[in-house]
Amino acid sequence: MANTIDNKVTVAVFDLDRTLTKYGTFTPFLLSVLRQNPTRAWALVPAIVAALRYLTGGIARQAFKERMLGLFLAGRSRQEINHYVDAFVERVLLRGLRRGTRPAIEKHRSQKHLLVLATASMDLWACPLATRLGFALTVCTKSSWDEADRYCGTIEGENCFGQEKLSAVAAALPASREDCTIIAYSDHKSDVPLLSWADRGIAVNPNRNFKKQAGKLGYEVVDWDIPPGTEKLTHSEFQHKTFQKLLVQ
Repeated sequence: MANTIDNKVTVAVFDLDRTLTKYGTFTPFLLSVLRQNPTRAWALVPAIVAALRYLTGGIARQAFKERMLGLFLAGRSRQEINHYVDAFVERVLLRGLRRGTRPAIEKHRSQKHLLVLATASMDLWACPLATRLGFALTVCTKSSWDEADRYCGTIEGENCFGQEKLSAVAAALPASREDCTIIAYSDHKSDVPLLSWADRGIAVNPNRNFKKQAGKLGYEVVDWDIPPGTEKLTHSEFQHKTFQKLLVQ
């Protein structure tokens, strides 16, 4: 049972890509599939074409994701895909998490907060990662399967991104919004709807533009790449301290 404050359920909502992890997971997962099964190397050319179309606005985000998923995974059995997922999840847990990820999760877990992973990533790897990290609920983009339990290469429903993610998180709450205290973490401006809806919005390792936006919107800003207890220095401060050390030496 999640801890309550003034009879409210405290819910900690975490984005996945570049929030908990150092990098996005979509393309690395597809490339890991290709490494394990190089017979689909032919898919690289149409994948690059699709990526260029997406970057130039010629194809929508969800259509792009479905195109990529179809090229690399359509027709694969659930067992085969799970084999790829297992190897990828182990790699992410071993080397792909930010330094501050596990301490942040553990802090909320120790206070018996309800842990929710909310991500636009596919359920194929988001759900196993969430389970391994101890999340109680996972809100993510869902994959579509045929009657033979083979992946269709499409998304079931909507891509869990932006406003759609907020709607999905709100629907997953164990109580009404008024009866919940929400703490939300994300690295990206696409999650402004979620962060602003939360009682505490926290920007994790935001880029320069989002960091400025986060300040204006009143979000907290944290850096999970710095070891606990380590002081973060600006470039000029780092140069000054280095110069002082050289003088001492």
